[in-house]
Amino acid sequence: MAYDDANEEFLRRFAERIDEQLGQADQLRDAMAQVSVVHAGVNGAVEVTVDSAGGLSGLHLTEAAMRLAPGDLARAILDCSRMAQAKLAMQLSAAVHGAFGPEPDADTPGYGRPNRLPGPHGS
Repeated sequence: MAYDDANEEFLRRFAERIDEQLGQADQLRDAMAQVSVVHAGVNGAVEVTVDSAGGLSGLHLTEAAMRLAPGDLARAILDCSRMAQAKLAMQLSAAVHGAFGPEPDADTPGYGRPNRLPGPHGS
């Protein structure tokens, strides 16, 4: 394969990979925007919902929660929020892995060694 042909093939494959990743990133963005996580604590007395950014988007307190001491209620809300955020992080990580698959290997164009263009003799 001539040097110019090898470079052209490399660039064509690299451009295809970029297009593929852009499509995957769009799908991932859309999927991630829809994610929310609910976590209940204190035997269901406190329930929080976090949105895709990890922000608190919902809070439900039962009568049992209202009987807690103020400090205990505050801790329960914070604990539930942290647990929901941890679950969210795991879900988002799984979504990224699902969209992009496993880490690319050194033979994937654009990954691995910094200089992946073939030399003047096709090496």
